[in-house]
Amino acid sequence: MIQSLYFPYDLTALRSLPSFPGITTNSPFQSVTWNGGEQENVVWADDGKAPALSKIGQVTIDLMAGGEENQVLVANIGKAPATAKTISYRVPVTVGPPGDFYFIKYTSGSYISYSGTFSIEGVKGTVNGFDPKNPNAKSPANGTTINSFPTYSTYPKIGQASPTQSNAPTGSPVIPATKNNDVPKTNPTDADKTGDAISLMPSFVGIATSAVALTLTYLY
Repeated sequence: MIQSLYFPYDLTALRSLPSFPGITTNSPFQSVTWNGGEQENVVWADDGKAPALSKIGQVTIDLMAGGEENQVLVANIGKAPATAKTISYRVPVTVGPPGDFYFIKYTSGSYISYSGTFSIEGVKGTVNGFDPKNPNAKSPANGTTINSFPTYSTYPKIGQASPTQSNAPTGSPVIPATKNNDVPKTNPTDADKTGDAISLMPSFVGIATSAVALTLTYLY
């Protein structure tokens, strides 16, 4: 047992936490959709807080359905060292009903952590004891114990985006093209005025030269 994971606090205080220290899920997250019959990837990372992935050890990774009040085991994805940071899974077409109520559960001994919810489409089937029309309804199934979590586990968040993904920039803003008649009118600067004066100098010099020549002609 990893002793450093024990937090003797009320479970309700942990509901607002995006993830428990140790594992944070990079994919799947809220805007990701898995498709039946295709190979998908679970990708996680060390969030920089204790425990380190190397301390967590071997992790059992399960596909779950439900929400905060109801976590139902759908299928076992597999096992991997926490330091592997990824595992592949081919989604069975009959894995369960389509919807956005799926999430990932990580278990290593007494360590438990969840991802946020994401969608699976292109599937059909049922999950024993799970109602897709009311995914958060309390209905124990497949040996899942409802509301019996260690005080250091987190709860799956319905519609929760991955911390990494939700903080990522969405790209550079698009700047609309400016029409010619929309160009703002500005007062000429001193440099502009100086340039205009210099451009007029040849005209004044020409006039002065002509005047001198006319005067000399008159005198002689």
